[in-house]
Order: sequence, then structure tokens, then C-alpha cells
Amino acid sequence: MVLDVRWTFDASGGCSRTRIQTIIDSNGMTGTETDETIACSYTVSGSTMTVAFQGSSVPSRFSVAFSGGDLLLAGTRFQRIG
Repeated sequence: MVLDVRWTFDASGGCSRTRIQTIIDSNGMTGTETDETIACSYTVSGSTMTVAFQGSSVPSRFSVAFSGGDLLLAGTRFQRIG
């Protein structure tokens, strides 16, 4: 299984998280892919990002930093692709 997570953030506080899951069969020849996108909003205070996902009443908090143009969100590096 391969899991790809993509975030989008806009300057007005809107965001979305897309999770793309690919399951490859045992011979590695074919696979199935599913994806899920959830809209959200975010705020940043210091080195903490608070994300409110649509449909959830409990916000998620992540440490946030930048390194060489990449986003470090809770210690996971995300490269800019767009």
C-alpha cells in the first residue's frame, strides 16, 4: 500500500487535505487507487497550525515550520508541487 497526502492552503485561511491510497496486488502488476479530499480551514499562531476539518467539531493542532521551501507539518516534510 502506498499513501500519498497532499495539502493545499490559500492566503485567506482555507485548506484541503487529499489522501490518495494505492493498493498494489501481490505480483506488483496491477493496483487500485482511492482518494478522499476533505475541506478545512486553518490558523497559524507562532509555530502551531490549527486545522478545522469540515464535518469535525474537534480541531487538529500541528507544529509548523519551513525548511528550504518545504513545509514541515508535525515533523513530516511536504514538498511544494504547484
